[in-house]
Amino acid sequence: MMPEIIEKEGFTLVGVMYEGKNQNNEIITLWDNFIMRLKEIKNRIGSSRYGYDTWTEKINETGEFIYVAGVEVEDDSDVPEGMVSIKIPSNRYAVFTIDSVLEDVHKTVGEIFSKWLPKAGLKVADNYDFEYYNENFKPDDHNSKIYFYVPIK
Repeated sequence: MMPEIIEKEGFTLVGVMYEGKNQNNEIITLWDNFIMRLKEIKNRIGSSRYGYDTWTEKINETGEFIYVAGVEVEDDSDVPEGMVSIKIPSNRYAVFTIDSVLEDVHKTVGEIFSKWLPKAGLKVADNYDFEYYNENFKPDDHNSKIYFYVPIK
């Protein structure tokens, strides 16, 4: 599983946020809630969706992380109540393609950090990553792919 290396311009997401360990699959519930509120988001660009994940040293020690299910927007001047805005910087990324149905996504992401990035000689540049779900993505479709972006040095 070798990544594609790309340069990507910065962009802004608006969505709903979760902070915790995802011990009870709270992120699935987060996505369900986000989909129900999607029409509230103004200035959307396209219909693709993102899963943004970040951590700090303090959060990393406890196993907790922050996750945002969101969409790209032209600007974040009108963020709906209960939602957040995230600015993702321009960066160089290693992009991994994950088969969303056939692979254990959580396990595959772990292997990206522990196996595939080191094997490719790449180092993580920042404390975030994100999943990109294009407009054709369907969770139960064997042809659907998740594109997993990791900022690299």
